[in-house]
Amino acid sequence: MAIDVDKVIQYLLFGQGSGLQPLPKQTDYYNAAVRPLPYDPAGALKLLEEAGWRRNKEGWLEKNGKRFQFTLITNSGNELRKAILTVAQDAWKQIGIDVRTDLLEWAVFIQERVNKLDFDALILAGVWDRTRPLSALAFQSDPTYQLNFVGFKNEAADDLIIKIRQEYDHDQQVGYCHRLHEIIAREQPYTFLYVSKWTAVLDKRIVVKETDSEGKVIYKKITPTKLVTTCSISTDGSSFRMSCLHGGGMIHVVIHRPESSIRNHHPVFRLHHFLPGHSPRPRRAQPGGPLNPKFTPEMVERFRQQFHLDKPLYIQYAYFIVTSSQEDGLLEGQSSCS
Repeated sequence: MAIDVDKVIQYLLFGQGSGLQPLPKQTDYYNAAVRPLPYDPAGALKLLEEAGWRRNKEGWLEKNGKRFQFTLITNSGNELRKAILTVAQDAWKQIGIDVRTDLLEWAVFIQERVNKLDFDALILAGVWDRTRPLSALAFQSDPTYQLNFVGFKNEAADDLIIKIRQEYDHDQQVGYCHRLHEIIAREQPYTFLYVSKWTAVLDKRIVVKETDSEGKVIYKKITPTKLVTTCSISTDGSSFRMSCLHGGGMIHVVIHRPESSIRNHHPVFRLHHFLPGHSPRPRRAQPGGPLNPKFTPEMVERFRQQFHLDKPLYIQYAYFIVTSSQEDGLLEGQSSCS
């Protein structure tokens, strides 16, 4: 409430951003009914006063003779985070909070401060998956999931996160995510700031090449979607090369002996086939089969479309590589299998 996020977006991002919430706005998991906290420094000060904090003669907030003081840290070499450090420090100073700042080399910042939980407050960013609600793990108190380095703990949130991870029905999963969004927005374990915009430029002559049910080649225009991936693939029978434009970044993949390499190289990729009760071999695939009897035929079909399991194996793997790279925050990378 003390930080003017709109001004951060206007002056530091030059308008190329929007306010951030616990779950990505471009997905069904986002709860549009939850309104972000307004910029209201007077309201923030009122809440602090209700909690027993009072300004001293110097203008700093005090409680039981102790000044409201902490250190805000981030990594050096990032000018935007450095600027946000100054903005936040000044905003909190306006309501009487004494904030010290410190810039640390990246390895020290992560290994010595973040991983060891040795900080009062910090500025950091992350990449969230827009196709699956795995970003919810950042709020789970279970120490197995180390994304929750702020130490947030809420029993209701933990219960919802477990349900989100175990639920196969999309509508049910969305409902759990909406309730989790409400809890995170109320508890505020993070001060959510912004998500940057990005621009993708694509020549209109580039089209998608497909084959219809009669085996005829057809060309479709590329249209914007929530998550755009366009790939070009060439093969000589024993290997294939793939270049994908995904989220504004180019990813290059070279795979030799596609069938054996794909099946053996990525156990996580194989898992996508087993989740709905399927084997990677189509002839053994049975909706709601013994591997996962909970799946109905409708769930299986939705799962097959989401993970492109209705496409050739090497196309499935192409999508898997692109999505994995986007989750890891990679805009450009190389991958090869042999």
